[in-house]
Amino acid sequence: MARSFSFPHPVLGHSDDVVGEFEFAPSVSVRKETQESTWQFGGSFKLTNVALEEAVKEHRAVFQMRIICDRTYLRRSFRADPGAYEISGLEISSSDLWGMVRIQPLLVAADNIPEYLPSEVHSDYGGALFTVNASQILAVGTDYTFHIDDDYDPLQVPVDTILEVDGNSQSDLHEIDYAGEKILVSLPLEMYERYSILISRHTSIIISMIAAPAITEAIRRVRDPGSASEVSGTLWFSRLEEMLVAREDELARLEPDQVAEVLLKGQLGESDGYALSRAFTELDLLDQQGSTE
Repeated sequence: MARSFSFPHPVLGHSDDVVGEFEFAPSVSVRKETQESTWQFGGSFKLTNVALEEAVKEHRAVFQMRIICDRTYLRRSFRADPGAYEISGLEISSSDLWGMVRIQPLLVAADNIPEYLPSEVHSDYGGALFTVNASQILAVGTDYTFHIDDDYDPLQVPVDTILEVDGNSQSDLHEIDYAGEKILVSLPLEMYERYSILISRHTSIIISMIAAPAITEAIRRVRDPGSASEVSGTLWFSRLEEMLVAREDELARLEPDQVAEVLLKGQLGESDGYALSRAFTELDLLDQQGSTE
């Protein structure tokens, strides 16, 4: 994974500084309790670079897991035991975690290393030796991100938690943006003003009508890893992915538009058949009023 910052010495996982692999398999679970839940963290590391493997074996380097939650300002780092390739038994109260959480896998120096040079380093370094201080980074892995919401049920994804609708006066067509934490559907201003009147009375129905094409494409992206690299860390992606996994037996054979239909129908409720009819009637009246203005 390419990094936008630099280091004073070659680091595995940063650009092409060092040849090798640094992989991390996280383990995340939650223990539900009466008063407050506890999140449990762990993970295993895999390293392929002769010099760095030797440093771990000799306890000169140690694996570290950094947990970051921007919303609660939490920053905590946990180290593996010397020579160990896994971390387990880490616990953080749910009151300290909310929203997007990142886990950063690292390999750091256990002590000062006065003459450091990993094997298979880029030729630009020309065989130079480096002084590395204790706790400085020797390898970085790909961040793992997930979203924490105590009220969230992966079997039911409320549309308004993954999608927003706004008015865009700059366009005559509706636009869909998947780059943010939520999918953003931008409607032409005139259309948005009409729909906003109905949304106040038929929120779930109107949102579902607008959301269907966006949700269909989102599900297609979740199912296709090749098109998901830029959005896989977003809230909407993680929630749809969790739902598809949790309801795999039910949804695996359905096309994306059929999955979207199942998801959106789940938002309506028992009495919304009549409400849906009313919403379409009111929308027709609004369109007629607009055509006579």
